[in-house]
Amino acid sequence: MLREICQGNQKGDQEEPVVKAARELRQASSKIVCSAEWSEDDRVLRFRGKIYVLWNLNLQRRIVSLCHDTKVAGHPGHWKTLELVSRNYWWPQMSRYIRQYVSTCDLCLRTKPMRQAPVGELHPLQIPDSR
Repeated sequence: MLREICQGNQKGDQEEPVVKAARELRQASSKIVCSAEWSEDDRVLRFRGKIYVLWNLNLQRRIVSLCHDTKVAGHPGHWKTLELVSRNYWWPQMSRYIRQYVSTCDLCLRTKPMRQAPVGELHPLQIPDSR
């Protein structure tokens, strides 16, 4: 997965503003312009020390799947999955993507506990005597 991220960062045909800006900073003749939040080492672009993931839905889905769907992860909710993913990765609107992923997880939907009080007893319909 890291290899895919590195290859994506090195391609010149990307249209992502973040990647373009990072490439321009690398190519700038003066190194005066720099950001404490962005860094690059071994062809890996990092934001605040976390690997920046390109806008690649397949790659993002695989990363979230590793932190949510595996038996070790145990299908945690949105917040725990976000915490697990954000330990190593970052991309714009990551929280929104993870919330949508978790809310559409089939296994989570089937095993989600009921939060409503049980419905009372059903009484047979009492029809008034029409004599």
